[in-house]
Order: sequence, then C-alpha cells, then structure tokens
Amino acid sequence: MPVNRRKFALGAAFSLLLVPALFAAKPVAAQTTGPNGGMVSYGIAMHDDLAMPADFTHFPQVNPDAPRDGTVRYGVVGSFDSLNPFTVRGNLAGGAVTQFDTLMARNWNEPYSLYCLVCETVEVPADRSWIAFTIRKEARFQDGTPVTVDDVIWSFEIQRDNGTPGKRAAYGRVAEVTRFGDNGIKFTFQPGVSREQALLMGGLPILPRHAWEALPFEETYLAPRTGSGPYKVKSLEAGRYVEYERVEDYWARDLPVMRGYNNFKTIRYDYYRDATVSLEAFLAGSYDYRREVDEDRWASQYNVPSVTSGQIVLEEFPYAHPAWMKGFFLNQRRDLFKDIRVRQALDLAFDFEFMNRSYFHGAQKRLDSWFAASDLAASGSPSEGELALTTPWKADLPEAAFGPMIEQPKTDGSGPRGQRLNLREADKLLSEAGWTVKDGRRVNAEGKPFSFEVLYTDGADEPVILEWANALRRLGIELRPYRADSSVFTQRVNVFDFDVLVNRLLNSLSPGTEQLDRYHGSAAADSQGSRNWAGLKNPAVDAIAGSIANARTRGDLVTATHALDRILMSEWLVVPWGYVPTDRVAHVKRLHSTGTASIYGIEDNAWWSE
Repeated sequence: MPVNRRKFALGAAFSLLLVPALFAAKPVAAQTTGPNGGMVSYGIAMHDDLAMPADFTHFPQVNPDAPRDGTVRYGVVGSFDSLNPFTVRGNLAGGAVTQFDTLMARNWNEPYSLYCLVCETVEVPADRSWIAFTIRKEARFQDGTPVTVDDVIWSFEIQRDNGTPGKRAAYGRVAEVTRFGDNGIKFTFQPGVSREQALLMGGLPILPRHAWEALPFEETYLAPRTGSGPYKVKSLEAGRYVEYERVEDYWARDLPVMRGYNNFKTIRYDYYRDATVSLEAFLAGSYDYRREVDEDRWASQYNVPSVTSGQIVLEEFPYAHPAWMKGFFLNQRRDLFKDIRVRQALDLAFDFEFMNRSYFHGAQKRLDSWFAASDLAASGSPSEGELALTTPWKADLPEAAFGPMIEQPKTDGSGPRGQRLNLREADKLLSEAGWTVKDGRRVNAEGKPFSFEVLYTDGADEPVILEWANALRRLGIELRPYRADSSVFTQRVNVFDFDVLVNRLLNSLSPGTEQLDRYHGSAAADSQGSRNWAGLKNPAVDAIAGSIANARTRGDLVTATHALDRILMSEWLVVPWGYVPTDRVAHVKRLHSTGTASIYGIEDNAWWSE
C-alpha cells in the first residue's frame, strides 16, 4: 500500500524530539505584577513554563504562510439535527464549534498550555485561587459588534446554569465574578478548587449576549446564529450536509495563536449512512479528506487506481498522546456487572491475539492502560509516591491495585483451542460469583440466565463483537448485538441506556478535572451526558483523580496518573481492544500539511489547499 513514509519519518522524529523539549522550555519575557496583585502574562501552563516566548508569531507545527483559499470536504457517518455545541441534546453537526472563539487558545504542541485569544492578557496568583482576563478591545463578533465584559459574564453564567454537564461542573466552582479597569474580568474560585480551574476558565466559549439571550439556550437549532469564531454557516440540509464559510473580516486572523490555521475558505461536511458507503464515496471523489481508524480498510481497501496514480495520498503521522481507550464498557448500573469477578471473566473471554491476526492484519497493540502509548501509563510495581496516594484507600480498592500492573490475558492467536486456559479461568471466576452452568446456559441462583445486549453503531466493529459472542457462548453466556444508528446511539449513551457499550475515550497528556467531571467521578456516574460509561463510583478514585488536577509539577501529575491508571485497570471496567500509534489520513493531492503533527496528532484546521 503506497503510504508516504517520508512524512511518517519526519513526523516520528518531530514527536520524539518535541516532548522533552516542551517540558523544559522557558518563556522569553518575564511576568509582571497586575492590577489584582497576580502575575500578568500572555498565556498559562498547567505545569512548568510556557513553551512559546512572549514574542512568538505562530505555533511551530503550522505553516504561517499557507494559502488561504479553496474548499475542503469531509465525510461523516451518521446524521445531525443541531448546530448547538452547548447542549447534550440532539446530534451535533460537524464543525459547529468553529463558530465560537474562547478566551484563550490551546497549543497542541504542549501537554496543556493556553495563550491569549479573546483576552489580551491573563493574570493569576501563585496559588491559582482566581484568574483575571483583560479583554481585547479589537475583539469582534461575526456581526461586527465588539466583545465586551458583559458578553463574557453572560457567556459564563448561561453555560454555568444551562450548559453541558462538564461546563456546569467547571463553571459552578466559581465563587465570585468581578470587574476591574475598563475591560477586565476576574473569576474567584471556591476554596479547595484544583489548580486546573484557571485553565478551564481560559477555555470559556464567548457568545454575543445581544444575539442569544432571547433564544432558548439548551434547545437544538439549525437556523444559524451569530458567533465569535472564524467560520459561520453558509448552507445546510438537516442530516445530509452542512457548509461553513470563513468570516473574511475575522478580527483574530493575524494573531499568533491563529496564524497558519483556518486556511480553507469553505468547509463542508457530507453525511453518509454507514462507513462502507462513506469510503466508497471518498474513493469516488465525493469528498477530500478522510481519517481512517479501521485497520482492515487501511490495509486492504485503498488499493485503487486513484491511490496508485497519486491522486489520493495516504499518510501516517505518529503522535505522543495517550491512545484511545476503545473496548466493551461494562455498565455497573446493571446488577449483572457489579461483581468484579464477572467483569474479569468477560475480559478473559476476549481473544485479542486471534482478532488482531484475523481482522487487524497484526497492526494493533493491546490496550493495557487507560493512558497507553504515553508516559502516563502505569507499569511494573507501584512507586512509593503511588502507594502514598493509594494506601489510605486500601479498604476501597481491589488488592491488585497495590501490586504489579494488571496484564491483559493472552493467547497464542490460534482461536478456540488457544483460548481454552483463559476460558477455564473465566468459568472458575463466574462460578465463584454465583453463575453456574445448567443445561448449557450460565444461570444464577434464581435460574436467571446470563444474557446482555451490546450497543454499537459502527458496522466495522461487528466481527470483533461476534467473535467475543462465540467465546462467551462456550461459557453459557448469551450476547445480543444491537447496532443503532448514530442518533439513537447518542441518545442511549447519554442516558446510560445500555448493558455493554462499544465506544472509545481519549485522555490528554495533562489529565485533570475531566477525570472527575466526565470520566470516572462518582458524581459523573449519575450525570447524563457524562462519559463515565462504566458507572464507576469509588471514593478512592474521586480522591486520586482530584490529586491529578491539583498536581503542581509534571512529576506529581505522572505519579498520580499512574496510581489512577493502576486502579482503573484493576477494576476491570472495560474489556479493552487495541490501538495503532499513528494517525492515518487519506486525502486528495491538492491538500497539504507541514508534514508533522503536534504531540496530540494531526490538526485538521492547519492544512491548506493549493
């Protein structure tokens, strides 16, 4: 298969050299004391120092001189019925977030650093108990009206009261909002709030109060609304396509955080009913740029004339961020999965080696961590620092959390014969948990059969689901696959209406409050729209995830994340699949990038067209 290996090699070298350099980089300009008594700067980093100097002109992974013209068309599987990114209702249209700017912009070449966008300066004290912003006087909404402190306050309040669960949780930790000077706003946090809170405020999306306050905020909508970002809706047909056009007088286009981005004049998202149709449409020239996540398709279905002739280019880009945690998420809200022995038994019945050989062309590595492929993944025995965090919670944690890192069960990849030992161990665990075999069926003491539904939406996942079902059948367990269209899938996932879910979750190189608010926190388990799909409720996890958000150094964060990772794996929350440590892109020849990705992978909005 003709993949551009030159760019792969350059990207690999870039990623390997970049990560340690970022952690060690120092800012050029010294900070100064601000009007509130804190230190004023042009950006803020979660740990250590900013990588970019005060006089930087653009981020290193972009081309500041890229042509700013042309169209790019993306293909999306599913449907959409909303342009509102501030609610969990409905199915959000691709690209909808490009309509809105935030107070600060993230540099994806650093683990977690923000630089001023709508704000001109940012001010924080040493303890990060508050953060203050001076709003740029030149900042404008798409209708030309200036961005004011009133707009920032209204944007904060409406998302705190009516936004998505994550926004409500984050902004609900603000105790007081005050003004200062002509264009300044200060957010003071509640006592005990994590150090990450300051950065969460920098990610506040800014909305024009005059255009939004009379409209229902939480409802889905398709009539375009005024935004603050570089793109606005040009046309759409619900469920079929949405097209955006660049705001040509976009006020921030020449700011350092925006140079090299937003190079396409028009961006279009076309929707297809399934992945097979989408790939066929791409290869036929119906759209221009495609991320490929399926190993079988990447290995076997791109050998077509448009690829061999060079009209379509295949590229791979390595990344340094944690791999997606993809697998079967076991919903502990269901009594069936409350027993840890049951969850471990289900993992033993998953033959990754056979599936990797049969369906993934041997390209995958087994996920053995929630932060795989990064320095955040735990390994070996716990360090003294990890034990200092976990030992006070010994009564709340599995014994395995205090020993060597959990290893996923392995087979020789030969199929049923090579899986016998694992299934024998799974049978033992199920029997200990009260599930015995009667007349070929696994039943509990009341005679209720062990049967569950697997909810999924991508047809490419079916072979893996069916292979797992075959193995479970040998244990007397019935697996019922249910493939839902994207809208039904999203609705059911948001309200946790599933037994077992096939989905994936991406962690950051700088994990923080999202571990509590969205992924693993006890409160998130009951918050519709969160991604605590397993329904985990554990005070130890709450405490250790909280220590991650409060870590003062990168070393402290790594230690706390290792401790969390060790706990999550020992809880057997998910039957993990595998990953490939590269981003794979197929695109038409006229599209270009710098040939390197950031440490978080490809940034689509840094590409350009000849």
